[in-house]
Amino acid sequence: MLDVCSGLSSALATREELCTLLSVAIFNSTAQHAATNNGQFDWCAWVPNTPCTMRQPAPTDKDAVTMEMIMATLPDVSQSCVQMAITWHLGRAQPDASERHS
Repeated sequence: MLDVCSGLSSALATREELCTLLSVAIFNSTAQHAATNNGQFDWCAWVPNTPCTMRQPAPTDKDAVTMEMIMATLPDVSQSCVQMAITWHLGRAQPDASERHS
């Protein structure tokens, strides 16, 4: 049976199918992951772009929103620092293993 999403059968029967599976796994864990995640710090470091938490419910009336309400809703400084640290670690290029053990 062929899986429409991956183009692979439900059981690997040939070397070609194994090569396809391994190629997809390697691509998804390297190039696609890097393309998706390496730039996330640039976006997420400005916490209002992607707040990790909201401390108040979203306002229901946009005309009643004040700066004080926005600041009370966004993450506090500590939460913002945690968010920035996590996205920095997730989005940074990892050092080459051979360079670490030289």
